[in-house]
Amino acid sequence: MSLPVLIVDSPTHNPPPAGQTDGSMERRYGREPEPREPRVRPGWFSSPVVWSLALVAALCVAWYLTERWLPRQASIEPTTEIYVLRPLIWTGLAVLATVAWLRLPERPRFHWILPVAGLLAGVFHVSTLIIAGLFTGFGSAPSFASWTDYPLTVISLGAVILGTETTRAYLAVAWNAISRRTSFMFITVLVFVAGTPVNLFSGLNDAERFFRIGGGRLIPALVLSGALTWMVARGGPTPAIAYSAILTAFWWFFVILPDRPWSVELILGSIVPLVSIWIVGSIAGDALDEPANPVEQNPTRSRWLGWVMAGVLGFLTVGLFTGLFGVRPFVVTGISMEPTLNAGDVVLVWERTEFADLAVDDIVKVQSGGFAYVHRIVSIGSDDEGPVLITQGDNVARFDPPVRPDAVDGEVIVGIPWIGKIALWR
Repeated sequence: MSLPVLIVDSPTHNPPPAGQTDGSMERRYGREPEPREPRVRPGWFSSPVVWSLALVAALCVAWYLTERWLPRQASIEPTTEIYVLRPLIWTGLAVLATVAWLRLPERPRFHWILPVAGLLAGVFHVSTLIIAGLFTGFGSAPSFASWTDYPLTVISLGAVILGTETTRAYLAVAWNAISRRTSFMFITVLVFVAGTPVNLFSGLNDAERFFRIGGGRLIPALVLSGALTWMVARGGPTPAIAYSAILTAFWWFFVILPDRPWSVELILGSIVPLVSIWIVGSIAGDALDEPANPVEQNPTRSRWLGWVMAGVLGFLTVGLFTGLFGVRPFVVTGISMEPTLNAGDVVLVWERTEFADLAVDDIVKVQSGGFAYVHRIVSIGSDDEGPVLITQGDNVARFDPPVRPDAVDGEVIVGIPWIGKIALWR
């Protein structure tokens, strides 16, 4: 019997380094060596640095054109500037940022829950603004010359939101690996400056304007920019776009807008965006690039808590504002009902009270001559024209003019001390 002969290379043969092969063994046993792919460095077209610089430059150009150059061109009609040129500029930025976003090797994955979380956070933000308006009052709303202005305005505002948030998203994700804290601060300030009208930065050396504009608008806008930067860094542009769309729609299309002093603007603008971050993190925690709370033991409970909080608060706010539940808040502004009710107290008025159910000593809200007040009923009677009430303030020595049933807005069911004081700061 013949034994197989093992052929061994000569000791003088130098083997290839570990992990490599010269192909001799493969050829010896009839196999061709697998070709090795050469290392190819990514070209400049795929470099995040190049795309980042291009987007920063494009954002600066878009800001300059829309805030400085276009307003100075007397030959361009305002409608053409607002409804044609501005949308084109910001849409171009959005397209450039989208192309850059799609070329990122690693980016937050899209999930339908992300824009939904942004929408609910926006509803929460708007709800707090409406609640504040109930205590501080409401002013006039933007008016449009014709119905055609609505879709044109939507297109113009939508282009700005898309261009801003897609650019913010790319920069936040691309620079995250360099320094999370530094990139967060730089992007927050950059987009804040690019999205703020340039005239707001002038005249801040005046004390009154410094507090009114600086505290009432600039600081809240900066905090909001930070909240949006957090959202895009972890969930991509969709939650920030949805959140911004709700806020923008409120400020541009709501029938009546809150009229708040700068101090209220500062408080709400500093707190509400931070709570909105928590809502987005709670609702969309599983879909975010990083969980909002790493030590959370029950993420499902946290997610549903955010859903419930945003939904219930929004529903209650809309119901309270529209009178859906039959109750409306009213802020006492005078001293006529002291000591029972003081200036700054908030009363809840039951609007579904029947006139026949009212009795002496009940406190009612009366609407007379464009002025509303809450006084106590001292007598109920009738005259030739029908039923009539006589009311009087607890701190007033004279009776009010007779009140007809159609002037009674409802009965005061409860008073809440002091929380309406904020309405008296104006």
